[in-house]
Amino acid sequence: MKIRVDLTIERPRLPAGPRRRSAAVAAVLLAVLLPSAALANHIFADVPAADPFHQNISNVANAGVAAGCGGGKYCPDAAVTREQMAAFLNRGLGRVAEAPVQMSSVGTGQVILGQLTITPGIPGGAVVGAKQFMRAEISGSVRFTNISNCPCTLAVYLTADGSPLSQVATATTVTTASTYWPLNSSGVIQVTGTQPVTVRAVGYYVGGATATTAYTYYGTLDAELYPFGSTGGNVLAPAAAGPSALGAHNPLAVPRDD
Repeated sequence: MKIRVDLTIERPRLPAGPRRRSAAVAAVLLAVLLPSAALANHIFADVPAADPFHQNISNVANAGVAAGCGGGKYCPDAAVTREQMAAFLNRGLGRVAEAPVQMSSVGTGQVILGQLTITPGIPGGAVVGAKQFMRAEISGSVRFTNISNCPCTLAVYLTADGSPLSQVATATTVTTASTYWPLNSSGVIQVTGTQPVTVRAVGYYVGGATATTAYTYYGTLDAELYPFGSTGGNVLAPAAAGPSALGAHNPLAVPRDD
């Protein structure tokens, strides 16, 4: 007995030329664009953009609170030890410094009313460009003991490591001796690294003073460090509209000691 088997092999049907090319192009675009988008949005390779905690992880990394687990990874599912928790809290919770100010001045030159230092909580090995926020403020009053050529206008501004911190200096015009006149200034900047930041409050005259004009400033100089800005991220919100700057009378920043 013979068994006959007939086999028919058909060539696979491929899409028409233009459709086949379109499909190939789409596949290439997906393969190229998706990884590049991931690299653009990811600080850590194991935290995809779709991760519900992606933004939170980016925020703590950009603030230097968490540096990942090495190799460009965050290890989001790894357990946190108590010592790691202590490190996170020490970097992320605020820091504060305060210095009392009681500085006397004679003449028309600039005077450093007070200064302090404060150290950011950004660890070594943090994400490149990690930043935190520093706010400094001098608050107090000035009392003139000699106003021979007044009314005199005295202003105060702040510097951080020699660079202007407060863009608008607050001024007060004195017309009466032995009276306390309020005089305050504040500013916010972003800081990087682990080196201490020196904050100085500088007093200077806008006009009216002579070589014998004398005053004493009484108050406090404060500085605080925060890991996040107003939206919980690493962006410094633009300054609100305020009084105009003092123009040409605004002095140069105080040079650094080093």
